[in-house]
Amino acid sequence: MKQQQGMIFNFKKENGQFIHTFCEGKLVHRIGLTPKTVIGKALKDIFPLDYAEQKGKFYH
Repeated sequence: MKQQQGMIFNFKKENGQFIHTFCEGKLVHRIGLTPKTVIGKALKDIFPLDYAEQKGKFYH
């Protein structure tokens, strides 16, 4: 899955937040992230709040 051109991820909703449970793909590494920095975290823990809120809409 690491060779996937984009990004593959899974998440679960916990206490009103979407928490990443899996993340892999070339795009993850190209934007400077690693699965270790994403898994177990919410969008707001990874990205600036305005961007996280915007992307969070897609998770619903």
